[in-house]
Amino acid sequence: MIDADVRALVWKRAGRRSEYCRLHQDDADFLSFHVEHIMAKQHHGSDDADNLCLACAECNLAKGPNLAGRIGNRIYPLFHPRRG
Repeated sequence: MIDADVRALVWKRAGRRSEYCRLHQDDADFLSFHVEHIMAKQHHGSDDADNLCLACAECNLAKGPNLAGRIGNRIYPLFHPRRG
């Protein structure tokens, strides 16, 4: 479980915007944004604030728990919202 203070920090740092698509929470239809892991826990990601970002529901569900995606025969690392 992610600590409430860490969740608040992630929301503040992101300015209430999805860190992937930049949609503002106020412009989202009715779904609340998610504090989500950039590197999923199943891939040894942590609950540290550096590994968390704010994501709209659509971005969070599209990303899933993966570390990379495949286009054709090539593997591409997924976008890191604060390093990419």
